[in-house]
Parts: sequence; structure tokens; C-alpha cells
Amino acid sequence: MTASYSHAVVPGVAPPGLPSPAALAPGDGPASGSNPAAVSRFAARVALAGPVLARAVPPAIASGRNPVAALYARGTDPLTGATQQVHSAIRACEDAVDAVIDDPDLREAFEYALRQLDLGSRMLAQTQLSAPPDDAALVELNRLPDLTDSPHLREPVATSREPVYGLRSTLSGALSLLAQAVRDLGAAPRRGAAARSVLPQIASLAASARRVERVADVVVAHVLEQRLPSTPQLPGVGGDVELYAFGRAVPYRRASMRARVRFTPGRVEVTTATGRVSVGQDAAIGSLLWVAPGETGALTDAFDPTEQLVPPPEQDELGTIHVLDTAGRSLLSLTVADWASQPTTVVDQALVDGSIADVPLGAARGILALEAIGFTRGATTIGVELRRGLAHPPEAEGSLGRLRPAPDRPAYPRGDGKRPRAQKRRAARRRFWNLDLGPALPGLAPLRAVAPWLLAVAPFVIWPGGGRNVVQLLVLVAALCCLLEPYVSWAVRWVRDQAVPAKARATYRAGSGVFAPRLDLRAGDLVLSSRSGHRTRLPGPTDGDLGIVRIVRLRSTGGTWGFALADARWRWRAVLPAQEWAPNGNLAGLERFAAAVGLELADQDVDPLPRLATETAAPGEAAATRWIGPWPRALVVLGIVASPAALVALVWGPQRSMWLALVELLLTYGGAGVVALLTRWRLRGPARA
Repeated sequence: MTASYSHAVVPGVAPPGLPSPAALAPGDGPASGSNPAAVSRFAARVALAGPVLARAVPPAIASGRNPVAALYARGTDPLTGATQQVHSAIRACEDAVDAVIDDPDLREAFEYALRQLDLGSRMLAQTQLSAPPDDAALVELNRLPDLTDSPHLREPVATSREPVYGLRSTLSGALSLLAQAVRDLGAAPRRGAAARSVLPQIASLAASARRVERVADVVVAHVLEQRLPSTPQLPGVGGDVELYAFGRAVPYRRASMRARVRFTPGRVEVTTATGRVSVGQDAAIGSLLWVAPGETGALTDAFDPTEQLVPPPEQDELGTIHVLDTAGRSLLSLTVADWASQPTTVVDQALVDGSIADVPLGAARGILALEAIGFTRGATTIGVELRRGLAHPPEAEGSLGRLRPAPDRPAYPRGDGKRPRAQKRRAARRRFWNLDLGPALPGLAPLRAVAPWLLAVAPFVIWPGGGRNVVQLLVLVAALCCLLEPYVSWAVRWVRDQAVPAKARATYRAGSGVFAPRLDLRAGDLVLSSRSGHRTRLPGPTDGDLGIVRIVRLRSTGGTWGFALADARWRWRAVLPAQEWAPNGNLAGLERFAAAVGLELADQDVDPLPRLATETAAPGEAAATRWIGPWPRALVVLGIVASPAALVALVWGPQRSMWLALVELLLTYGGAGVVALLTRWRLRGPARA
């Protein structure tokens, strides 16, 4: 493959459109090209950032807004989670102190925050819990005040004189809450203390540190935007700019493939699973506003009782884009991570790519990521300014609110979609005896409730007389419906999600088998299908704004670790792990695909992305949590319930009772085995040539 590469990227030499380290003047402070401290803090914060794992939160905690839930969501014990959060906030404030060197008031504020965080960190190091919190303690902790995301202000953006909307009130409030949290922890028993007596103070400190961290990141992004030289953003080449959605799997793969945000002069059109909307024709668009964190936290979405949402990586950190009218009120809002093919990649490229100037993590999120995803160019295409803020603006009359491309999973219907039921489901998933088969189709949920009882007695009910009277026939039909319903619900959703795709002009398949990852060129766009079942649409080479124009082989001392799908500005829009997408190091198929599509080939020596495994291009978490069919554990439990009657009927029962018993065993134990095997087949590594 090396012979086919047309360009070799040398670390430290910027590709067109990106700032090079040499282009930055030494006097530019933290925006200068060589800033080892900023890079080390960037790497440390990325290492401390954990995924949002709602299932790691004890079921006794009822809400994702509970500050204790955020500690468990990191997948660690609460004390470790709080320590990680405080350390990350310390590094963010250090970035802010460096960035605001010319503003003594802001510098003093962040230095004060650093002192408070350092004191809190030392107190956390001295804290020892006598025992992990039990369920009774966690239920009591549900009474804690809910976390609030970024505040909503009444003052429109247009009348605000602050360069960062909401900076004064948000920073003042964050510092006050941080100081109070440190005082509360200092007054609490910390050595051998009972969890319920100190966990609220620990959670409060972690939540306050998180608020200060977000303020620091937005301030860093605002300050460094003026110092970081880069190619000016031009309007869309064809008069518009289109953004595509983060990939989804069945049953919303079709909807996410159709979802898009389209920026045109004076207008924004958004297509989601619920339809298409447009703003700008009735009320003129005045500006775009980026606010971090988003309107709803990732953990809050993960705790939604309907369980429809799976937060994409970086949802909180990349925040929200508001489309504002001329008065500065929100016409609609978009979650930024929803419109990135790989949210962590557009952030972490700045960490590993030597051709990009050394920037803090806040600038990577608030400047480079917004440029890479396309929101910055979208604002230029509309003809308005992209501002930054720490609070959400008031809504305009007739505001469309927050628009998401599509759900991630089918919703639990009616009563099952309420919080108490959702809490019981979460608790049941930690036990073997779990009858949750997944969401039923609307109208079929009652079958789930009666299935265990009916299957336990049905063979005996139809035994007398061979099952020939009306009641026995009704029981027989009902039992068969209960057995078939989980498969029917899954199959109906799968069929609904199918669509006749545009003909593929070129295809690259990484290995063999039904679940092998593949990359297609369809209707001018690239379609990435991963082993996890997710399908992601990326702009193709004909898109003059954000389109993929080259495949960059990424190498480090350990060899090739990935392939970046890069646009004309050398921004990585997606990175494919080499072990998953190039079995045995065979690159011939990828070469042929690049030639057929018209993509350039290049080499680049960079360290591996630290969070690539969290993206859907790698199987990892995304594939491991998706079953191909009903959930097998529930099928096994259903089989255990039905087994006593079924086994007796198989040996001594009449024909109809015997056949029903056989069907019960096949569709429970047999179905669970087939689902588990199919899922295991999907999760296995790529076929070796």
C-alpha cells in the first residue's frame, strides 16, 4: 500500500487549512505551537474522562440528575469518581489561568477556584468510607437536590454585553457552590465515616468541580479563538452545508441515515426521525450560540424511563448549538455530538496530531471540534456570527426546542415507560431472574405480563381431552402468541428499518461474513457499517465543504493502528481501527476502494487515539450491549418457568400438549441459544485471510 500513497504527512508540518506550530508567534501565550503543559493536561483529562455507564449506577438511585449518580456513572467507586472529577477540573482551571493572562479579574477567579479544588482534592485523599453505601443509604440520597445543567437566562443574547453569554452569573455561582461544597466536606466526618454521612458532600464537591470545569473550557475556547490562527471559514461551496447524524443501529438506522442539518443563506433545515423543520423564513436568524454543557446531561438522557436514548460520547462536553433570532432568543437547539460521526475523534485529533498547534482541551472542543463537525462553516453560510455562552437563552415564541436525529432504541410503552417501572427494570437486570425481554410493540405488552403464568400451566390446561374444546384452544393460541411475541416485536422493527439503499458504486468489506464491517459509496456519500450494527453516513468526495477526500494510514512505533477518513482540511471525520478494518494487515482491498472512489492515500505518524474503542467503528461497548433478537437471559428464565409442565407433557401428555411443550422449550432455551450465538458471531474478530 505504501507505493500507492500520494502524500506523506510529516509531524510538525501542517496540511493545508490547519495552523502549524511554526505559524504561531512565541508571544501568543498558550496558543503558541509548543506548549507541553497544555498537552500533558489535555492527555490527563482525556484519561480521566469516563464513559456514561447508566447501568453502573445502583438501581436505588432513581434519577440521572442525582449528583451521586454522576459518581457511579464513571464505572468506579464514588470516592474515586469524585477524585477524578476534581483532578480534571484542576487541569481545566490551569488552562484557563494560562489563557486569561491579560484579564486580571478572570485570572484571579480561576486562581481562587484552583485553591478551592486543591483543598477539596486533599480532603478527598483523607476520606475513608467505613463500607460501601447500602441500598437504604442510596434511597435516602435520592432526596438530594437534582443537578442543574447550564442555567437558562431571561435576558436575550442580543442585549447581553458579555463577550461570553452568561459568564458573570455562571462563574460567580459556580465559585460560590464550589466554596460551599469544600466547606461542607471539611465539616463532615471523613475517616471511617458511614457512606450516608459523607457521600452527599463528596457528590456536591464533584458536581461543583464539574461546573467550574465547564466554565473554564468555554472561557479558554473564547480567548484562544482570537489567538489561534487558522484558515478563514468560507460559506458552503454550493451555497449550503450539510451535517449528517451520529450512527445508529436497528431499529433507527434508517432514520439516522436520513437525518441531517442543512445550512443555507438565512435558513437552517433539520431533518429528524419525526420529519423536517425549517427556521429563518418567518423570523430572521441573528446568530448561533454554542453552550456547554448541553441542555440535558448525558446521564439524564441515559436514565430516561423509556430507555430510548444512548448518549453519544462527548455529549455534555461538546454542548449545544442554539439557532437564535435577531433578538437573541432560541428558535431551536441541536446537540453537537449528535452531528459528529465520531465525537471523540474530532476532539482527540488535536492531542495526537503534531500538525495541529498545541491547544488545551477546552479549545479542542470549543474551536477545533466545531470547525471539524461543520457548525462554524454553517454559521458562515447562514451569514451570522457563532458566539459562545455558559447559559441557555430564552426561547422564542414558537421555538422548536431541542431536536435529536432519532432515538437509539425502541421505547418501553405506557406504564413501562414510567420512572418506578424503569427503576425496577434496572434492578432486575442485576439479577439472574430477569424476565425483561426488551420493549414490546405497542398493544402487545399485556402478553409479556401473562406469559410466565400462562406458559407454566398451559400444557396441563390442554391435557384433558386432548385440548379440543374452545377454552383449551384459546389457551393454546394464547400460549403460542406469548412465545412468538418477543420474536415478532423484534422482527417487525427490523423490517420497518429496512430501506432499499442506493446502488453501491464501490464497496470495501473488512473480512468475510454477514457482520463484517464495510465501507460503501452510495449516492455520492460514504456509508460506514460497523460490526456493532451501527451505520454512519459521511459526506463523500463530491461534497466540497466537509467531504472525505483521502484515506490516511495512521502509524506509530507499534505499526499501523488505524485509517483516518479525512476531509480537504485534513480533519479526521472518522478513524477505522486497523485490527478491525484490515485483517492480517492486508490493505489491497482498501487500496482498490480508494481508487474506485477517487480518494487520495497518505501516511501519517501519530500516536493512537486514546478513546477510539468507545466509538462505533470498533465493536467494544456498542456491540456488546446489542442483542440480535430478544434478550437471551429472559428467554432462559421463561424456559425455566415453563420447564416443569413442559417436561411432564413431553413424557406423558397427549399430542397437542406434547407439541406445545416442545415449542415452549425450543422458543425459550433454543431461541436464547440462537440469539447468543448470533451475537457472539458478530462480536468475534474479523475473519483472517
